[in-house]
Amino acid sequence: MMKFIVAFALILQLALASDVIVGTEANFNDLIKSDTLTLVEFYAPWCGHCKTLAPQWETAATELKGVATLVKVDATEEDALGKLYEVQGYPTIKIFDKEGAMSAYEGGRTSDDIVKFVKRRSGSATTALTKDTLADFTRENAISIVGYFEGENAEFAKFAEANRNDYTFGHVTAAADFDGEEANTVVVYKEHGAEKESAPFDDELLTFIKASSFPALGEIGPENYQSYLERKIPLAWMFLDPSADISEAAKAAVTKVAGDYKGKISFVWLSGVQYPQMPQKLGLPSKPEDFPNMAIEELESGDKFVFKGDVSDVEALTAWIKEYATGSITASVNTEERPDPDTVDGLTTLVGSSFKEIVYDETKDVLIEFYAPWCGHCKSLAPKFKALGAKTASAENIIVGMIDATANDFPKADFDVKGFPTIYLKQAGADGKILAFEGDRSTKGMLDFLKEKATNADQLKNVDASEGDNDEL
Repeated sequence: MMKFIVAFALILQLALASDVIVGTEANFNDLIKSDTLTLVEFYAPWCGHCKTLAPQWETAATELKGVATLVKVDATEEDALGKLYEVQGYPTIKIFDKEGAMSAYEGGRTSDDIVKFVKRRSGSATTALTKDTLADFTRENAISIVGYFEGENAEFAKFAEANRNDYTFGHVTAAADFDGEEANTVVVYKEHGAEKESAPFDDELLTFIKASSFPALGEIGPENYQSYLERKIPLAWMFLDPSADISEAAKAAVTKVAGDYKGKISFVWLSGVQYPQMPQKLGLPSKPEDFPNMAIEELESGDKFVFKGDVSDVEALTAWIKEYATGSITASVNTEERPDPDTVDGLTTLVGSSFKEIVYDETKDVLIEFYAPWCGHCKSLAPKFKALGAKTASAENIIVGMIDATANDFPKADFDVKGFPTIYLKQAGADGKILAFEGDRSTKGMLDFLKEKATNADQLKNVDASEGDNDEL
């Protein structure tokens, strides 16, 4: 019996073993100065995305043992580390090289994505290819950059090293393997090798790569989403059920229209079946029978424009895109139903349809909490914010408001919300300055901030911050 217990305990210990290291303030500096590349996940225990990432992180840590170190930091416990590395949302992943230099990880979040990224970073910046290995190489990567040279090219290797975080590089050095390509040429292979564009290897190469690495219509996902954001041009989203016959006709129609707007609008498609929250975010229905559908999102302002026609109708789609490009259509707004009344016991509920009317009133100072219903920090802040609303209820020109930022649109150009909760004050006055609140998130701390920064602060001079404070709730 004793042998069984010892054996069972050993099996259990092995099952519970993890190759992910727990990072704390005490050991963090040692971890990021290791002999390997270090990836650090800052997470919150209540975060759904973090829970999804956890098993992928574990698998990747095991596969990369000896090649890279994977660390997890509970940012709700290690608050000092979270602030030091400017963690504003969960999960946030940072990369540290052998010297401890940091960069942001913007790749995919499956174990395969993480392993591929690390191996790309850990080995040579460019892979030697032949005519026989080229096809598999380009199929494996959404975008591949391949140089064709007669012999090794040190300058191309240097260029690949400088840009390896963003692109996957290969090189062909035997003329017999060029397969129709010219020497001293760089080819950008897109859509897993289905499309390609070429250019000479010169000083304009990076500009060319950035412009040509996006197809007319590309599938968007975790591995390339950040690249599309960095283009800073509107995103035309098409949502599909990839298994539906009509999807291919819709892709063909959008591809045909997209060619006229290269460099002006990024046209992308995504499985609305796999990611139903994305069409919902853009104000589109999200059931399989609703696809294909389409909307344009302006990245700077957050404005959205919904196409209400048949996506596979080239003529209708062309007319709509032209109307958008010429400013002939108005943006749609994602919004919950506006409550009646807006304000109860001094606390105002803001929604997409009421936001501009209430917040941009020049006579009012408006303190706004942007929250997510699932956010643990938001739930902790809620009673304090409610207490603040009650305290300021008698101030005629000061509003304390909350908005569910996951269900309602708001002007993202004015309110940069990267995590929850985020608090801003829009001051009264013609210029209406917008100030980020970064102080003590207690009722007293927020009230003191209003007394210092609100244009109408004189209306709060008799408000006592100590009485009825709900900070202990």
